[in-house]
Amino acid sequence: MTMLNSWLLLIALLIVSMQSLLHIIRQRYNRQFQIDTVSEQRKLGYMSQMPKSIPAKKDIDMFGLGKYIFNKIETFQNNMLNFHFRRIKKDGVIETFTYLLSVFFQISAYVLIGIKAFKGEITVGEFTMGITSLINFMSASAFVATNMLNFSNSLFYINKYKTFLTFKSKFDDDAGVILNDLNLDNIEIEFKNVSFRYPNSTSYVLKNINLKISNKEKLAIVGYNGAGKTSFTLLLTRMYEPTEGEILLNGINIQRINYKEYLKIFSTVNQDYFLFPFSILENIQPCSEVSEQEKEIIMDLCRKYGIEERISRMYKGLETPITKELFAAGVDLSGGERQKIAILRALYKNSPVLVLDEPTAALDPVAEYEIYRKFAEISDGKLTVYISHRINSTRFCDKIAVFERGEIAEYGTFDELMKLKGLYYNFFETQAELYK
Repeated sequence: MTMLNSWLLLIALLIVSMQSLLHIIRQRYNRQFQIDTVSEQRKLGYMSQMPKSIPAKKDIDMFGLGKYIFNKIETFQNNMLNFHFRRIKKDGVIETFTYLLSVFFQISAYVLIGIKAFKGEITVGEFTMGITSLINFMSASAFVATNMLNFSNSLFYINKYKTFLTFKSKFDDDAGVILNDLNLDNIEIEFKNVSFRYPNSTSYVLKNINLKISNKEKLAIVGYNGAGKTSFTLLLTRMYEPTEGEILLNGINIQRINYKEYLKIFSTVNQDYFLFPFSILENIQPCSEVSEQEKEIIMDLCRKYGIEERISRMYKGLETPITKELFAAGVDLSGGERQKIAILRALYKNSPVLVLDEPTAALDPVAEYEIYRKFAEISDGKLTVYISHRINSTRFCDKIAVFERGEIAEYGTFDELMKLKGLYYNFFETQAELYK
C-alpha cells in the first residue's frame, strides 16, 4: 500500500483514530444513559408490579385507581422512550459520522490510486489489488480498534464490580469482644448521651438519651408517633450506630463487640417484621435439617400461642409454604397469623434480650389478651424492651420511658408516672375513656 500511495496509509490510520474517538464518545454516552435511567427504570418496574400485588389490588379496585395507575405507568414508559429517543438520536449522529469517514477513505483511495492508473504508472490489476488491500486494511484496523475499545469498556464494568467486591461492611469483622467474654446472666445496657439522626438527614430523631436497663428488667417505651421509639431499638440492635454518645453492654461499648456475636443476644419482633416465602418451619427455625425434637418444641409454642389448630389444618403442617411468591400451593396467612409466627420466631431463638415493637398490632382482642396474659412468661428471665401504643399493657413492665420529640420526657414505674399526672397519665386516661 505504501508503494502505491504512502498518503493512503496515513489517511487510513487517521480515520481509524477518529472512528475510535467516536466509539469512545458513544460508550461514555451509553454508560451515562444507564446511570440517568436508573430512577425511571425503578419507577416503571415498581408500578408494573403493583397491579400483581393482592394488597395493592384491593385498594386499586376499591378506590377506582386502575386508570390512574395505568396513566402513571404510561408516564414512566414515555419518560423511558424519551431517554431512548435521545440515545438513539445521538447514536445515529455518531454512526453517520463513522460511516462518512469510511466513505471519505474509499473515495480518497479510488482517487489517489486511480490517478496512478490513469497515468499508466500502475496496471489495472495493481489498481484492483491496491483498492482491495486498502479496504481490507481499513476494515481490519477498525475491527481491531473497536474490539480493543469494547474490551476496555468491559474492563471498566469488571473493575467497578471488583471494587464493589472489595467493600466490607463495617459490621463484617471477626475481631472484637465475643459472647464468652460477656456475662449474659447479668446483662446491663446503658445509653450515655446518645443522639441520632438518619443518614443524609439533618434533623435528630433522638437527642441526648440517658437510660440504663438493668438485668432482666422489663422496660416499656411509649410516646407519640415519630417520637423516636423504634429508632431507639434500631440503635440497641445495631441496625444503626449513634451519631453521638455511646451504648454500653456491661460497661463495654457495643461497637467493640463482634457484630454477629452481638446479634445473638437479641430476639426481636419488629414493627415491620418480614416473613420469608418459605415454609412456616423455616420461618421459625431457618435450618435445612430440623430434628423431630425441635419440631415438637415449635409445635408446643404454636399450641401455647393459639396457632396450632390453624397449622394442623394446612396440607403440610409446619412444612406448608406461606405466600404464593415461590410456591403455587403456598398459603396466604392473615395479618394476625403472620404476626404470631413472627412472635414465635423470636421466642424460639430464646435470646437473653427480647425486643418487642408493637408485637400485637395485628392480633384480634382475644389473641392480644392472651399475649398480655402470658407476657410474664414470654419475658421470664430476659431483659425486655417493649414498645406499645396499648398503654394498659405497659403495666406489666418494671419501668416506663415516655418519649417526646426524640427525648425522654418521663421515666419511672407505672404508679410513679400515674401520680405525676403528666404525659403518660394523659395517654392512659385517654385510652381508658374509650373503654368506659
